[in-house]
Amino acid sequence: MNYKLMGLSLSCVLAANLGAFTLEGGSKILEGGAVSLDVEYAQKDESLIGKVTHKKIIECSPEISGAFEYSSDSILFYPKKPLAKGVSYSCKKGESKVKIYGGDFVLSNMIEYSGDTFLAVFNDEVSEDEFAANFKIYDKQNLAKQNIKYKIVAKTPKKLSDKVT
Repeated sequence: MNYKLMGLSLSCVLAANLGAFTLEGGSKILEGGAVSLDVEYAQKDESLIGKVTHKKIIECSPEISGAFEYSSDSILFYPKKPLAKGVSYSCKKGESKVKIYGGDFVLSNMIEYSGDTFLAVFNDEVSEDEFAANFKIYDKQNLAKQNIKYKIVAKTPKKLSDKVT
């Protein structure tokens, strides 16, 4: 019976140590989409290095989920799905905070199929409503901009085909 209690006690100590850190304010998106978060541990514990947890050890807004891996001076965060482009995530643990930026949202290509049909390609998903509200096509004549009307004729999550009307 003492053996079972000792195992339970050891797992409680390990769980307590996993949460004993503060965010130092630095973050970096790594190749493959993982995020490195600079942290300071309350006490150095080499046994934590390499441990992975799916518990929510930091709170972020907008909310993101994934797995966390402990390393010597950082925690690696592996998002369940890629971070949204153009979005800044504010994360905190207690009073310590860090910002994670998903990267710039950009129009990566604009292809003309014919004189009146174009394909707009983005580096992340875009909704039809966001596109219609924020994407303008202009014609320059005599140094003046004229707004050209268009309609979306086909779409995928990252691509929209527009026809000038």
